[in-house]
Amino acid sequence: MRRIYILLAVTLFYSCSKKQKVYNHLQGQWLIEAIYYNNQNVITEYLSNGVDFEDDFSHLPTKIQKVNDKINWNLTQIERGKIISWDLIQKDTLFYIKFHTKDEVFGDTLQIRFYREDGFNKMDLTNKHAYIKLSKWEFQNPDDMN
Repeated sequence: MRRIYILLAVTLFYSCSKKQKVYNHLQGQWLIEAIYYNNQNVITEYLSNGVDFEDDFSHLPTKIQKVNDKINWNLTQIERGKIISWDLIQKDTLFYIKFHTKDEVFGDTLQIRFYREDGFNKMDLTNKHAYIKLSKWEFQNPDDMN
């Protein structure tokens, strides 16, 4: 019986430390390279192409608001600079993010996948409707690049 408790404690500790590592890696500024929603490239529907993660809130790109197929700059300005909260969700070995927003692309739960490509930290956020590819913006000391 004692072994079961030890195994559970080790599993819980590993799970919590892994979630903390993912949380820490998310922190910072990410550049959006691509946004697809229902297999359509929608990156041009946003004013900016960055996502900032700061603690438990985020700045998402501002979606251009249209009325009768024309850009409504007043509505777009209202959306600009909104601070969005988010949750990191762990299911087994997979991690997901849930932004608290009404935006149809970012508003659904998205699976997180980190990887390296061409020397950059990358992240894909995906679900059955959306694919978002991001690169982490990190300052590098020129001396470290040699």
